[in-house]
Amino acid sequence: MVYDHEAKGLESDLTETQHHHSDLISATMHIHLGERDCLEAVAVKGKASEIRHLSDELATKKGVKILKAMIVSV
Repeated sequence: MVYDHEAKGLESDLTETQHHHSDLISATMHIHLGERDCLEAVAVKGKASEIRHLSDELATKKGVKILKAMIVSV
């Protein structure tokens, strides 16, 4: 997901949401793209419905610009 790290309270909301779904999250990677924008890659594993719920929850936060889900079958 790409988000504006200067959006008030967004980083703590994202962290809280990820902690709430820690059973799904295997790893995260945070990349600074510029002055305001950050890219966060979140690797998840679990039931599709639970992952969809997490994705929707993150995508609807004010300041999140784009969230793209990619499914990889292993």
